Amino acid sequence: SKTYWKKIQAVLDKYDILLVADEVVTGFGRLGTMFGSDHYGMKPDLITIAKGLTSAYAPLSGTIVSNKMWQVLVQGSDQMGAIGHGWTYSAHPICAAAGIANLELIDELGIVENAGTTGSYFRSELEKAVGGHRNVGEVRGDGLMAAIEFVDDLTVGQFGAV
Repeated sequence: SKTYWKKIQAVLDKYDILLVADEVVTGFGRLGTMFGSDHYGMKPDLITIAKGLTSAYAPLSGTIVSNKMWQVLVQGSDQMGAIGHGWTYSAHPICAAAGIANLELIDELGIVENAGTTGSYFRSELEKAVGGHRNVGEVRGDGLMAAIEFVDDLTVGQFGAV
């Protein structure tokens, strides 16, 4: 919940603990904001991104860092030299072009806003379709991400022994 992350953030701030948000699944509009961390009011120091960057049309991933973390990287590079890194498929021009084109489409087509406005409709239709089934314990979700809890029987609430 949104109040949970406010409380977590207070603890992180108090003890100077970094927060890493894995946005591979929740990023690029799926919850009605560009990143899931925005949706929940989180303030991550590092964000990992991937699939949504190109809508999975090409392999591309990245890392977004906060200004606080960036300053540490700059100071470390000044003292010890540049951080050398690289992988076989890094900086591929076709994948980078796919990422840029996808980000432009996300903006032009209003994908983020659409996910925010259609999410409640999606959940209610999903609830109508399967919510009353004896093997469905719960239908829940946020934005265009949803989960269906399957149970052995509603009266039991979980799967029985196999």
